[in-house]
Amino acid sequence: MTMFKDYYSILKLSYPARDEDIKNAYTTLVNTLGADSANPSSPKYQVRVDVEEAYRVLGASYILKTAYNKEYQKAITEGFETYKTGDEWLLSGIERERAFVVNTILSPGYKPPKPFVPKKKGKGMKALGCIGKAFLLYIVLMSFVYISKCSREKARESYELSNTMNSSQSAENQLRRFIIEKNINLPQNMDENITTEEVLLERDALVYVYKVDDDFFSEFKEHAMSRDIQLKNLKTVYHEMQPMIDLLVETHRGIYYRYICRKSGEISEFKIYYSDLSKLE
Repeated sequence: MTMFKDYYSILKLSYPARDEDIKNAYTTLVNTLGADSANPSSPKYQVRVDVEEAYRVLGASYILKTAYNKEYQKAITEGFETYKTGDEWLLSGIERERAFVVNTILSPGYKPPKPFVPKKKGKGMKALGCIGKAFLLYIVLMSFVYISKCSREKARESYELSNTMNSSQSAENQLRRFIIEKNINLPQNMDENITTEEVLLERDALVYVYKVDDDFFSEFKEHAMSRDIQLKNLKTVYHEMQPMIDLLVETHRGIYYRYICRKSGEISEFKIYYSDLSKLE
């Protein structure tokens, strides 16, 4: 068992904290520590590692944060000085995040991805009309299929590797590892109007969360987001996604696509149920 760290105290926050507060606290601390703190010879290096690790667990991974908060409640009761978590899956995830911090984020020459800034549409977009916008919707859908093919290749490799592991390892744990790996490289732009924000593992489904521009949301929802279209796209990439779909079927889950309007926060969710996935071939 490993000593349990109080990541909220490391980020100078009180539990519970909103995602926005976690991000702001992390940014403030990194700016205060300065660029030199990324150098292993700096006396502030270990503090920087802890701050980066805390943010990776609380601010960059929904799954890890949920698991950590469960243990945090126990640590509050028993005391952080003596509490040691026995959640091996959580410990494994934390160790992976810490390795990512040391070997990638704080490695020389590392450049963080630039934040996504939506481009303003000019008069040309307004002149496209219905036909032009319908074509744009088609491009967005094809982009989704392409991204799915690329990402599923990595999922398939992970699945094949998992077959060599101990037979007692459950499909649930394999899915959790897939979610952690998937979220490391998110958010990811599909188009200037839509961004892949997060992948969640909920009780009844694997959920892809997307943010869509407000002036594009209504039309996108009306013309492109029908359940039949989503199911048709899933059939197109079925063979690439089959290892992951087998895990979802084994755990009685479907695939949900959750679209959130950036400005209004309106949510549209399109569901491919477990019964649909079990019939795919």
